[in-house]
Amino acid sequence: MRNVIIESPRKPKLMSDRKLEEIYGVPRTKLAKLRIKEKGPKFFRLGYRTVLYDVAAFEKWLEGLPGGGGERL
Repeated sequence: MRNVIIESPRKPKLMSDRKLEEIYGVPRTKLAKLRIKEKGPKFFRLGYRTVLYDVAAFEKWLEGLPGGGGERL
């Protein structure tokens, strides 16, 4: 029997700042500044360096920006 890999059509629940920058175009440096100011989308810290964002919360935050996220961050 062959091993079959089935890719899930679901979006991941958590995403790194690098992946968010790649997909949504929000610079990682901007996300880091927002974390320092305790503003911006919900995130989780795993260890010292790893930061993950809740994708649903990130998209909701992005939509809540003036202009639906179309303005320059």
